[in-house]
Amino acid sequence: EVRDIDHARARLAEEIAEAIKLATQIPTARGVHISEVRVIIRAPWAQSRILVAKASSEKDMLIKTTHVTKLLDTALLSAAVDRSQLFEAVPLAVFLNGYPTIHPEGKRAHTVDLYAIASAVDGAAGTVIQEAVHRGFPAARATFVSAARVHAQILPKLDVPGDCVIVDFGVQATQLSVLRAGILEGERIAPDGL
Repeated sequence: EVRDIDHARARLAEEIAEAIKLATQIPTARGVHISEVRVIIRAPWAQSRILVAKASSEKDMLIKTTHVTKLLDTALLSAAVDRSQLFEAVPLAVFLNGYPTIHPEGKRAHTVDLYAIASAVDGAAGTVIQEAVHRGFPAARATFVSAARVHAQILPKLDVPGDCVIVDFGVQATQLSVLRAGILEGERIAPDGL
């Protein structure tokens, strides 16, 4: 059981290599060409923040993709997010005139509220994770996402109450995710796991 973050960081590459070796030894994985790998990065290696940006106008405006993109940029700037370690910044929900809207483009509204998630990776660990995954699956396209984003996208589908706290016990950390009205509002990481 590893509690020392520096020791864990030093062992990260060999732990990932061992996990990849075990995964490729699963009978159903033998001989299968792996073209895509989804990598979920958890605490302590990734830290995520929920960002909010709002826009309004006197008259209804036609919502375009550029509106959402500009709101995301505004949210990143106002939160002073260090973009050098950012590995994801994606919208979670868009509200038009106060109503959640799955596909806002092409609709009209006078208010637009954007809820997004921005995740940064521990610098040294991020490099180790990326290199180890590419070494283990050289022909695969790798997509890196935070555990917080996975929570934000999956939890609304699990019939959880609109306002609740999700507690995710891990080996090295415990993650608490706060949902308000079904939207991930924030997360906290406790360094102790199971």
